[in-house]
Amino acid sequence: MPEHGDRQIAIVGAGMAGLACAAALRQAGRAVEIFEKSRGLGGRVATRRTDRHSFDHGAQYVTARGTDFNRYLAATAATAGAAPWRPETDDGGIETDPWFVGTPGMSALAKPLAAGLTIHRQALVRALRREPAGWFVEMEGRAAAGPFGAVAVTAPAPQTAALVGPFGTPFDRCSAAAMAPCWTLLLAFDGPIAAPADVLRPPDGPVAWAARNSGKPGRASAPQTWVIQAAPGWSRTHLEAEREAIVPILESAFADLVGNGLARPVYAAAHRWRYARVESPLAEPCLISEDATLGAAGDWCLGSRVEAAFDSGRALGRALAGQGT
Repeated sequence: MPEHGDRQIAIVGAGMAGLACAAALRQAGRAVEIFEKSRGLGGRVATRRTDRHSFDHGAQYVTARGTDFNRYLAATAATAGAAPWRPETDDGGIETDPWFVGTPGMSALAKPLAAGLTIHRQALVRALRREPAGWFVEMEGRAAAGPFGAVAVTAPAPQTAALVGPFGTPFDRCSAAAMAPCWTLLLAFDGPIAAPADVLRPPDGPVAWAARNSGKPGRASAPQTWVIQAAPGWSRTHLEAEREAIVPILESAFADLVGNGLARPVYAAAHRWRYARVESPLAEPCLISEDATLGAAGDWCLGSRVEAAFDSGRALGRALAGQGT
């Protein structure tokens, strides 16, 4: 059994990996406390809302191949938190597994996992400290929290490496995972857009993906909203550009894709995901210290899909609870 016994466990990050980790620990009877740097939950399973608009500005959909995530999606759909999405695509159809989206926004996929949890939002973790009493979580602008019996870190690989790297093996392997950035453009139009399909995936150019967000299940059909995601290479080249400079470039590229002229948007904003997509995963479920009091998990352990984050977090939760992975 882990050395921390039944003591409370801290989780850094409230994305899908962190929330799945928490769910596995709670199922095993462990108490958890989560520290999340942002105001929202779900990480890249995200929805941005304004007074009139809603955009899924992170993950666009999810697929399920394994039993655990299939079961979770089915339960979420049964409570109207998820629904299948069958858009018209520019290649004539969906060639992979069925696509699912959260309803009324992608962030709804995270809410069932977060129910009843103690989550400290806008809590930016800067370091972990181990003392004889246990683990302490040091945050920017807040007093350190602890002691905890164990800590799970579920941030993107580079951020996780900064926190767990000082504690040696096996966390030196975090640096082997590679992640790509993504600039995302959010557009809203009062009138219809004569796009050739609901989902556009050009083979080259700055845009890798464009989707009619307002066409997803559970979304208002008007005003019409679009999410445009730039290609990894283009995003990496323009990573440090100002948001205001990114908007007209990607808007122009989208106009070229749509053709027939593009109406002036009533809303336009750019969002930068510094760590958006896994390019080279570790190919192992999670990392955990020999004494099972410190662990790391995330999609970067297994792959680029949301299910990978869920499975990795669940594996770490089970390992910290002494149930294997």
